[in-house]
Amino acid sequence: MNNNPEIEIAHLDLRYEHLRLAGRSGLNALADSIERFGQKSPVLVFRDKGGTLVLIDGYQRVKALRHLGRDTVMAEVREGEEAEAIALLLSRSQERPRGAVEQAFLVKDMVGRFGWSTKQVAQHLGRETSWVNHRLALVNDLPEDVLDAVRQGYVSAWAGSRVLVPLARANPEHASCLVQALRNEKLGTRELARFLKHYEQANPAVRQRMVNEPMLFAKVSGEDATTPAPLQRGPQGDWLNDL
Repeated sequence: MNNNPEIEIAHLDLRYEHLRLAGRSGLNALADSIERFGQKSPVLVFRDKGGTLVLIDGYQRVKALRHLGRDTVMAEVREGEEAEAIALLLSRSQERPRGAVEQAFLVKDMVGRFGWSTKQVAQHLGRETSWVNHRLALVNDLPEDVLDAVRQGYVSAWAGSRVLVPLARANPEHASCLVQALRNEKLGTRELARFLKHYEQANPAVRQRMVNEPMLFAKVSGEDATTPAPLQRGPQGDWLNDL
């Protein structure tokens, strides 16, 4: 027997909706599944001390139900403080792909609004403190367009925190320029790590060329990495070696 109540969608507080990203095709598939088989699993709702019903998990299901013209949603309702709700949402977000930006904003809320230390957040999630710091860096140091690229999956969370964050700290415009190129063509994590290493050692003119044509840099640096040592040295290198 199902003990989860039906709640009016209009009564839900959707304050975390902006953190979620989903394609139209995924929404249509979910709506089709609900129409054929019904809502199989309840959404998660937190009722705060003021009685507000905050939707924690299940934003796509609510969107799909609205798409079908439904007014209610089956929900699991829990009681508690908003900080507890955010902590629960943060733990659940780790199960979703492309959840890095969502996690980053939630971590920022935990630290900024509710005064949790980065160590407390890490312990609550079973993570290293460095993981928390990398998530905070995404929202604190990246320009909005760069952050949006991470949110949409054009750039991985690893590349966002380990490559784009230090790049944005050095030059936000260069970070935006690089991301614009990555929307059309992909670079692997190894290539991006090599890109950042060369960027940090380059002069301003070379840096500008690198961000303007990152694919060309990746091709040239990749060829250099696979060129046999004698060819890299050239005849002068051979002469010096003989001498």
